[in-house]
Amino acid sequence: MAQAHAAVGMALIGGAILFTLAAAVAVALGGGSWIEGVRVALTTALGIQVTLGVASFLNEARPAGSLHLLYGVLALVTLPFASFFAGEAPPGARAKVLTAGGLVTTGLMWRLAVTG
Repeated sequence: MAQAHAAVGMALIGGAILFTLAAAVAVALGGGSWIEGVRVALTTALGIQVTLGVASFLNEARPAGSLHLLYGVLALVTLPFASFFAGEAPPGARAKVLTAGGLVTTGLMWRLAVTG
């Protein structure tokens, strides 16, 4: 279980980078409703990753640092919070907020990999 958690985590770093790039493209295009679907997909994948992490934790595969648990929760809620925060913004501004959320999520995912 811990190996799957680590492998999915590395793939999700790439997913967070791709999301951030896609959101930046949406900014350049003046926004677009399609970026919300990409956000939902990434958030769902992060939810699966958190589930794998909880299963690993329950099977005695503890992270090296306790901050890993905090970063995991923050990575899971950052994009939904950004989406909620920009809920009534025009598409271009919404895409900017989601780009910022993607950058924060990417940073958190990187930190998660480092805290292992």
